[in-house]
Amino acid sequence: MREHGKNNIRQIKCATAFIALLFAFFFTAAFAEEEDARGDVRFVVTGCWHLGESDPAEWAEAVAKINRFSPDLVIFLGSMVDLVGDGERRTGYSTRRAFEEGIKLSPEEVDERWALFDKITGSLDAPVYDVPSERTIPANNTGITERAFLERNKGRFYSVVFEGFLFIFLDSEFHNRTDLRQRGLIDHEQMDFLEEALVNSGEYENVFVFIHAAAWAPPFRRESMWWRRIHPLLRGKAGHVFGACLHFLDHKNVEGVNYYITGAAPHWPDPDPGKMSFPHFLVVDIAGKKVSVKVVPTGPVDLDEIIRPNKVSRETGFPGGDR
Repeated sequence: MREHGKNNIRQIKCATAFIALLFAFFFTAAFAEEEDARGDVRFVVTGCWHLGESDPAEWAEAVAKINRFSPDLVIFLGSMVDLVGDGERRTGYSTRRAFEEGIKLSPEEVDERWALFDKITGSLDAPVYDVPSERTIPANNTGITERAFLERNKGRFYSVVFEGFLFIFLDSEFHNRTDLRQRGLIDHEQMDFLEEALVNSGEYENVFVFIHAAAWAPPFRRESMWWRRIHPLLRGKAGHVFGACLHFLDHKNVEGVNYYITGAAPHWPDPDPGKMSFPHFLVVDIAGKKVSVKVVPTGPVDLDEIIRPNKVSRETGFPGGDR
């Protein structure tokens, strides 16, 4: 009984915190629509819309809302197009099941899903940049899916300079392995690229880094590698790092580096308890060294869609199974 009472108290505290955060988010989002809140450069960050598993109409509505904020750039954090499945058997987001059962899309199905995404995304009034994910370039179907991704992007990892700001795009899935424990691995080739990209970081007003798997956070098994090898490179050079995959909102500042976890994930089952999880995007305004980040829900948010019981996969450590 005592333990049950403690659990009830935790749930009440969690719900109260969520309600307070929701009011803050909605107020901030409304404020973000005012033109006088705009910085010198504005970009939108979103990811994990999983077109192919989710309803395309939801992404179309999000695109329309993004355009209302008139961003200069739109940055995707991967898994915008979901290419895991075989067109008939949907895997319910289980990457592991697809690998184990040899479930994969045909070249025609890959092109069809990308064509639908391109048609909707073409309505954006800004250039777009993307990073790979294990769902967009699945390791059991790399050839055709990687080709489709590279036809639309500069590379699997690359950098862009825009208006005096440096944007670095990393690939958490570059290992191309069906072993999901390797997710978040930044290999030597990417390490060399990142070191070179950051050599002249002082020449830029601000440096931003984008990656699909938020490899600095548990339950990624490469979390310790990030703090041991990647974070020291970023410290004092890159002020803001954005990741996704975990499908909840989070932010922390570690030694001057701001780490953001985001990702829309329509209909994603069982996100982490105590974490906010609903379809959204981030609006980032830059004014020199000053950066503001606002959360914009794409529609009304039901508390039942945010606070859910935890179901952690024993195999992967991920809530709701694997990603």
